[in-house]
Amino acid sequence: MRLKIPFLFTALTIILLLAACGGGSEKAVEDTTEPDFMMKGEPTPECGTAKEAGDLFHEGNDFYNAGDLAKAVECYEKSLEIRPNVPVCWYNKGLALFDLGDHEGAIECYDEALKHDPEYMLALNNKGAILYGFGKYEEAIDCYDKAIAIDANEATAWVNKGDALTKLGRADEAKPCYDKAEELGGI
Repeated sequence: MRLKIPFLFTALTIILLLAACGGGSEKAVEDTTEPDFMMKGEPTPECGTAKEAGDLFHEGNDFYNAGDLAKAVECYEKSLEIRPNVPVCWYNKGLALFDLGDHEGAIECYDEALKHDPEYMLALNNKGAILYGFGKYEEAIDCYDKAIAIDANEATAWVNKGDALTKLGRADEAKPCYDKAEELGGI
């Protein structure tokens, strides 16, 4: 099945990630400089330390940015063996899997990220975009609604929700979504 992802999914996700990483960065994955981001949850001692998990996470980001998606996934998986409760690692693994064409795997990763951080807006928006591509417009709208509830100023979620409503023939409901996105500078 060929996926039809909303146009703004990829472009705006990259823009959002660039903004989260300091603006001028070329990163396509989410990164963090938060020193204790790998300290969430209980470690798996036989697999390594939080520092090792963090190093693997950053190595995965480097592979992703270099275009070696399979190696990126491998690094994220090794990091998650040590620290399985780190949402950003699940999110980045989902991005890499999506780019490898494993859309179901990406959804599973976004679900894991959301299990550990229910307000992970980027994971909700990306999950919605994949569901949209599968033609599951109502489920996509549910993801976009949750993303909007977390950050009502997120233009991407408004546009994507409008797109899904339009696909369902609900143009009257889509128009306010597009208006809001335009008000936020997203169109």
